[in-house]
Amino acid sequence: MRTSDIKKEEQTKGEIIAAAQKILRVYGFDKTTMEDIARASGKGKSSLYYYYKSREELFFAVAMKEMADLQAKVDVTVAARKTSAEKLRALLIERCRGIKSKMVLYSVLLKESDKYIDLFNKIQQANHKIEMESVTKIVADGVGRGEFKGIKKQDIPSLAMMSMLIWHGLALNIIVSGEVPPTSLKIERMADVFIRGLIQY
Repeated sequence: MRTSDIKKEEQTKGEIIAAAQKILRVYGFDKTTMEDIARASGKGKSSLYYYYKSREELFFAVAMKEMADLQAKVDVTVAARKTSAEKLRALLIERCRGIKSKMVLYSVLLKESDKYIDLFNKIQQANHKIEMESVTKIVADGVGRGEFKGIKKQDIPSLAMMSMLIWHGLALNIIVSGEVPPTSLKIERMADVFIRGLIQY
């Protein structure tokens, strides 16, 4: 396939995903049809099925785009920090901010998760892999530099997992409650407490 054709296909897929993102935010997965997305994207229904064989496949592509957008912001923020502690703090805060910015979409989809459990598990596993890779690298660098003196190399995967579980709990609370934590439990303050614990451990 020629480069121009590949670019055209990527552009078309991007337009379809962008349209699907907008519709899903309003109606959720259950009430969104391929016809709705085709209309919103200005494409024929056959074009949608050419690129995505089912609603589930298209929704997974939307979820992966959401993750990629969030991770890109996280990567830029993390790269601007010098120490591993600063990088980890930035990662945790930026991911929570990303969840907050997508609160409407996540809240709608959460209500439907029991109907599409396999799809949501697939999305969760993909997201978990991305998060674990990011956190594990930062923590490993911190251990190598001697910033996290009390952490042994064999404990890095466990620490990365624990970090993500803690922040997943916070993110889930934000989504379910529909509001951010009170001033006494600001994300930045919680991140500071967590990072201090690692440094002083």
